[in-house]
Amino acid sequence: MKLALYILLFSLAIVPLAAQTNNAPSHTIEGGFKNPGPAFKEIPFTRYVPWFIEKFTSPFSSATAETPHVSNDGVLIAQNKPYTVTWVGQSTVLIQFEGKNILTDPVWSERLGPVSWAGAPRVVDPGVAFDKLPPIDLVIISHNHYDHFDKETLMKLAQNRTTRFIVPLRLRDKLEDMGISNVQELDWWEGTTYKGIKIICTPAQHSSGRWLTDRNETLWASFVLWGKKKRLYFCGDSGYFSGFEEIGNTFGPFDLTILPIGGYEPAELMHQIYMTPEEAIKANSDLKGKIMLATHWGTFKLTDEPIDEPPKRFRDAVKEKNLPPENYWLMMIGETREW
Repeated sequence: MKLALYILLFSLAIVPLAAQTNNAPSHTIEGGFKNPGPAFKEIPFTRYVPWFIEKFTSPFSSATAETPHVSNDGVLIAQNKPYTVTWVGQSTVLIQFEGKNILTDPVWSERLGPVSWAGAPRVVDPGVAFDKLPPIDLVIISHNHYDHFDKETLMKLAQNRTTRFIVPLRLRDKLEDMGISNVQELDWWEGTTYKGIKIICTPAQHSSGRWLTDRNETLWASFVLWGKKKRLYFCGDSGYFSGFEEIGNTFGPFDLTILPIGGYEPAELMHQIYMTPEEAIKANSDLKGKIMLATHWGTFKLTDEPIDEPPKRFRDAVKEKNLPPENYWLMMIGETREW
């Protein structure tokens, strides 16, 4: 059973791709999507099998290091300042943006997976208790992997009928099947406006799927928030690719980028769809980002790197490149900062 759960959580880009649909965008294929461009190479399933077997022999390893965590008292959030971020954990960030409360990839569940009693356990509590959240205006979902698309959390958020959900292509049907109707679906380079804030769906180099039979049926994406005075970029998951420079040239510079720095080992399997801390820093430069918030580490032990390695490598890379440390944020889970 646990081996099957690992296959569900990590069977990334392992099903052969169908032929591209005629006259469709380069990321669209019959029945789903792909990472465009000749640089991306699919990894055959046979290369994943030894890793799955190793995970089966020692499934869902416990963290051996403590993730920095602070109990959020909600004082700064309650002030509703124009621009704040609160790291809840993994890729879940509460963004206060020009009077609106926005959640990215909200996950409050204790375990990841198709059943609540098994799966990868959370190693640190969410940075904000769910019942302490302010009213949420927007929920932005980057893709449907379990550590980014948590059905239980989404159902709770949808109890507020005014909350709007912004998702990549073909995820609207999944939410509507759950009874969530206030959903807007976007393709790469499409945008919408919510009460004066522009939300633009932009590319990422990743994958999607929650079962062996639905590989890459729904789109994965990153997002731009373009306000009256500031701009923010959110990347749920992505490998390093040329799209960051294209996004930066088109929509940058960004006052804040939210970029993942964990999930990169074993490198031979993960290097195309996850970034190392050093690559995330380069992505921030390509995006023309001023401040970078490092996420996707310290919350769930899903891949092989030690849970405390990503922030160490990130800190070392900032120092080695002689970058201003005040612009490269390693926040504690639960911490709120103005930007």
